[in-house]
Amino acid sequence: MSTYNPWQIAFAGIVLGLSISLARHQLFGPVPATTSYSAFAGAFAMLAALIGVAAIFVEAIQGLIMPIIDALAALLLLAAGIPNTRQHVTRKLTISARQAIAVGLKGVSCTNPYTTTLNKLLNGGDCGLSKGEINCEYTSYNELKGRCQKAEADAVFVFLAFLVTLGLIGLAFLFRKRGGGQKAVV
Repeated sequence: MSTYNPWQIAFAGIVLGLSISLARHQLFGPVPATTSYSAFAGAFAMLAALIGVAAIFVEAIQGLIMPIIDALAALLLLAAGIPNTRQHVTRKLTISARQAIAVGLKGVSCTNPYTTTLNKLLNGGDCGLSKGEINCEYTSYNELKGRCQKAEADAVFVFLAFLVTLGLIGLAFLFRKRGGGQKAVV
């Protein structure tokens, strides 16, 4: 039995596209690990979905292999969606690969220029306060607001992709338990 869901492909593709768009517009310094990890999780979820499509036609990857691949994709998406609590609490590291975009956006309002300007996921690199003034490459509030909305959408689609993938795992085990043969779950 194979699991396939076009929503998994769509949501994973959106996560990948939004993350890459945010990364391409990083003006200074390296891309934040959160953004890179979100792109990786989206790419892996898309690969898992494409393997699910292939599993419809190839019996060798059906059975337990697809739920395991989907479980790994779900774990990666979940890790992109929630923080590593210990690192978040100790604050010894800045944004790590395991911290979520949602956590990176904590306390940020896309309508507040101050919080968007100082957020490292949004400001395109090194921005900060110097002599009471905010210095940043993105000086247009509309540019920052657009990046903020992309990052928020990315966070939402990471969770949606996680939920769809989790649903596919549940359906795979449900059909397996019922003896569901060679059907594809759509």
